Amino acid sequence: MRRLLCLDMDGTLLRDDGGLGAATTEVLRRIRERGHVVSFVTGRGEIDMFRCQYLYRCADYMLMGNGVKLLETSSGRMLFRQTVPREPAEKLMEFCLKRDLHLYVMMGPQYAVNKITPGVRQYAEEIGVYPRLFSHVGEIDLETVESFMVSGDQEAVVRLVEEEALPLLCVPSEPGCCDILPVGVGKWQGVRKLSEMLRIPVSDVLAAGNYDNDIDMIRGAGVGVAVANALEHVRAAADYVTARTNNEDALVEIASVFLDLE
Repeated sequence: MRRLLCLDMDGTLLRDDGGLGAATTEVLRRIRERGHVVSFVTGRGEIDMFRCQYLYRCADYMLMGNGVKLLETSSGRMLFRQTVPREPAEKLMEFCLKRDLHLYVMMGPQYAVNKITPGVRQYAEEIGVYPRLFSHVGEIDLETVESFMVSGDQEAVVRLVEEEALPLLCVPSEPGCCDILPVGVGKWQGVRKLSEMLRIPVSDVLAAGNYDNDIDMIRGAGVGVAVANALEHVRAAADYVTARTNNEDALVEIASVFLDLE
């Protein structure tokens, strides 16, 4: 039976230092050698992957931006991509500019911010990509916006989305940050599209994660796994919780339990 493994990256597959353990790298090779399909499913955008290109060699597919776009790693083909509708994008940007809320505008291989902070400088150094600075909505090509990230007063943005009934989703992706996505986008929605493309039934999908943006994927998959270091409510949503953490090659345990790979 061919299975589709959909694996969150940060906090699940990768160690806290951002690296991929040697045992995890080896078990990924063996999983694919057995004929199973591996997709990394991440909240990271395209720009976040520039300095870790080696990860593309370890998976068959890369589902990025919490489900915004899907890349076939062998060919580099973009299999699907979704952007934020123009009107809600404009409203959100104007709201953040007026209230001086810190906003990242994610546009595939580039991004823009409405102010430069030490956190922005650190992020730019880490990923090796520097942002454009904008002070007016007209400076952004709204047709290219895939998502937003808000840091700081996320509650104000959530209230705006609710009160204006904007077709946007607010998804906590890491402490202190919230991703803003188009309605209908999410890790699980992207996984379902991929499973349909591959004609692998949902019952044969195994998903693993650790954070809020992984819960729907964990609940929806045939087998949903939370790693030992996952948030408590993420562990509660899973069919199986590993004894190993992300720093202890949790995938090795998952492959042993569910794929008979010792």
